[in-house]
Amino acid sequence: MKFCMSMLLAMSFLFLTSFSVFAHEEEESVYDRVMKSGKIRCGYGVYDPSLIKDPNTGELSGIFYEITNELGRRLGFEIEWAEEAGYGVIVEGFRTKRYDAFCATVYPTPDRVKSAMFSIPLYYNIVGVFVREDDNRFDQDYLKLNNSDYTLAVKDGDITHAIAKSRFPHAKQISIPQMALTVQQLMEVTSGKADATFNDVYLLHRYNENNPEGKLKNVALGNPLKYFPNTFMLPPHESQLKHIFDITLSEMISEGIIADILKKYDRLGALNIPPRTPFDVP
Repeated sequence: MKFCMSMLLAMSFLFLTSFSVFAHEEEESVYDRVMKSGKIRCGYGVYDPSLIKDPNTGELSGIFYEITNELGRRLGFEIEWAEEAGYGVIVEGFRTKRYDAFCATVYPTPDRVKSAMFSIPLYYNIVGVFVREDDNRFDQDYLKLNNSDYTLAVKDGDITHAIAKSRFPHAKQISIPQMALTVQQLMEVTSGKADATFNDVYLLHRYNENNPEGKLKNVALGNPLKYFPNTFMLPPHESQLKHIFDITLSEMISEGIIADILKKYDRLGALNIPPRTPFDVP
């Protein structure tokens, strides 16, 4: 009897110990994992000039590429560019632990904030409304596009889909796949398949440079559709991870590092707007 009781106690102890270890492993935060490994595994999406990928060599460059590498250097962490991901599946990558942070620009939205955290803004983009150069129907009021007579080009799971839903709910939509280049939205307008699309004005300038015969214009000049902060997207419930990102990025903004990187990639001049200091320097 005593032997049986001892065996039961021993088995109970092993079970509880194993459960405790298992639970600890399950509850390990991304922050803890990063601190142990000394590495931040980055998911990313290609979007010039935020993050550029050479189609021949696969080499990465761009605003967020340089900012992320400098952030890693200051924190003493290796940066691993783990996976290219579509904007509509970023959260799934967090859930399956394929990467620790999404290290390319993401615009925070009410839908996204339900399942992720975001860093402080690094810079801002103005969102314009793009139509064909000879199309004058929306010059005075681009909100006329909120009508079932008109079609908007949007990207699946992208911020343009969210804007269409909130600002132009009555317009028809033509969607392009998540992993397609964003410039495809503008091509749908040039071809006449869509009446308009919207995105940051930097994209419009680059497109017009490369397509002199099919130029588009911004009918939201002086009256932007929106402005968006460019941020890192981080896994949910990771306040300590967000904290180390925010403090390091604040230091880089204060020292002018991010402003210098923006100047390097903004050939067209001040289309990526750095945050203002919270005070005036005397």
